[in-house]
Amino acid sequence: MTNDKTQINNIYKDLYEEVRTLRENVYKDGQQIFESWNPDTLRDDFKEAALNFAYYVALRRRDIRELQLALGNLGLSSLGRLEGHVLATLDLVLYHLAKSADIEPAEIPEHLTKTSQGHGSTLDQLTNDFFGPGAKDRYSRIMVTMPNEAATDQELVDEMVASGMDVARINCAHDDEETWRKMVENIQQAGEKHDREIKIFTDIAGPKVRIQAIYTSLQNPRLYEGDVFFLTSETTLRDFYDCEIVLSCPIPEIIEDLKVDEGVSLDDGKILGQVQKVYPEGVKVKITQMASNGKKVKATKGINFPDRELNIPVLTDKDIDDLAFSKEAADVIGFSFVHDLDDVRHINQAMAEKVTEEQDKLATIKLETVSGFENLINIIIEANRYRPTGIMIARGDLAVEVGYLRLSVVQEEILWFCEAAQIPVIWATQVLESLVKSGVPSRAEISDVSMGARAECVMLNKGEHILEGINLLRSILEDIDEHQFKKTALMKQLNVAKTIFE
Repeated sequence: MTNDKTQINNIYKDLYEEVRTLRENVYKDGQQIFESWNPDTLRDDFKEAALNFAYYVALRRRDIRELQLALGNLGLSSLGRLEGHVLATLDLVLYHLAKSADIEPAEIPEHLTKTSQGHGSTLDQLTNDFFGPGAKDRYSRIMVTMPNEAATDQELVDEMVASGMDVARINCAHDDEETWRKMVENIQQAGEKHDREIKIFTDIAGPKVRIQAIYTSLQNPRLYEGDVFFLTSETTLRDFYDCEIVLSCPIPEIIEDLKVDEGVSLDDGKILGQVQKVYPEGVKVKITQMASNGKKVKATKGINFPDRELNIPVLTDKDIDDLAFSKEAADVIGFSFVHDLDDVRHINQAMAEKVTEEQDKLATIKLETVSGFENLINIIIEANRYRPTGIMIARGDLAVEVGYLRLSVVQEEILWFCEAAQIPVIWATQVLESLVKSGVPSRAEISDVSMGARAECVMLNKGEHILEGINLLRSILEDIDEHQFKKTALMKQLNVAKTIFE
């Protein structure tokens, strides 16, 4: 018995030393990372979160999986939920290990009592600022992309608000300023009618490459796996090299530089193809994979080139014009296709130009490129240096860029890093898409919403069945919140367990 007790005591001592060393290294590296961010230039209300973020980055430079298993086997924290409170969690684990190993523990630090997530936290307050107070029975807010009808159909907007919409997204890639202003007016009227604060989110289109025009000899142009289409930057379209469908891309530098076997993707990855042959006027692209059995081709849909980095300014001339409207009308402004720190600085400069104090808006950065994800840590810091800035996980373009297999891990990592930096996240693209477009959801979409409930906001795109989509999304989020908060399972009493003795 004595030997067993000594053996257990030694296990606690060894783990204490391992965690103590880890804590020392995380603190040392974290301080160095924090200093590299020039903390004197950071917003005062962001410095504490930035310091925790630095500690988290320092921790994630290490592989601690074996340590996690050892701690979990002893009933201690496995460190799997420490994003918002890195040092506090390590200190608390050290405290309990010291007690168990008969080592004189240090006093419980003051920062252990601080709230890092949930009601009253920095993240909770920012979430209210970005997405409104939300509802009492769900954590995640609901953002809805406004259809064109929202400018003329007041009843539709009223029903959206009544169903649970918290944030109205105006996509500046479509419609015009006159239409957007009518949308804003209808949204505000609906909010007043239902006594709810509905936030306005304008999404600046950015340098997304889109199909500018279509030429076809077909009455109902559809693409199927194995088909070939022609991609050109020519402004005058015609029948190129016997291709029945010709698509126009407005950036000739891209088309001229494409090589055989390079990837070309349409409509957020729903159509995947490869360059088959290069011609002076453009390229033939063969479709290698499709998300469905045949798809209609439409102008304005996006084009991705996953095998190359596009060197295009983050804000176009149109974006600058749209930004002027957004500064006046929006609560939050979203920016697209951010690749690196230069893009963030360009955005910050544009945000600072010709603004009054009331026009200094909150912002979000859309992550939809490989380089944007790879530069995520520094993008978070630079974007939040002057104003609170959240992150949108734009999974359509991101999936095309990083690959569908890698997307599941990438979106998880983005959630972790944003939690550590205490900044809000929007879970976007194709949420309940089948339901919103056809009226029937898929099983996979329901599971996707359950994952998205860990974000501060979940975004629905427009569709004929948008009201059904809002209602179902609201119901799922309410149900999930009874069982889980972020990564923490909540142990609600389960009816299936209650009936076991009946």
